[in-house]
Amino acid sequence: MTAKTKKTSGCLVAFFVGFLVMLGSCIHLTRTGQHKHFYDRISIGMPVKEAEEILRDIPVSKEKSKDGTKAFWLFWDPGPGLRNFYNIHFENDVVVWKDFDR
Repeated sequence: MTAKTKKTSGCLVAFFVGFLVMLGSCIHLTRTGQHKHFYDRISIGMPVKEAEEILRDIPVSKEKSKDGTKAFWLFWDPGPGLRNFYNIHFENDVVVWKDFDR
């Protein structure tokens, strides 16, 4: 084998290994649901603690009613592109409604 052939075969092996790693990470993210946008991972009926865990790295404005049974969270999409304004409503520490505006 010449030096050029070794270099070409090494590049092909590196490309193939990189492709397999990328494919494996895509499969992992899809199976665990981590590819979803954080807003899509919050569902109606979810406890407030789970929603807090999903939004732990995002600045959220939290408002509570005087009796403490209702809450309203406001936050902006931290991602690139169009910024969406999100709101989530809780009653008795459970998600009852969610919405967003552009």
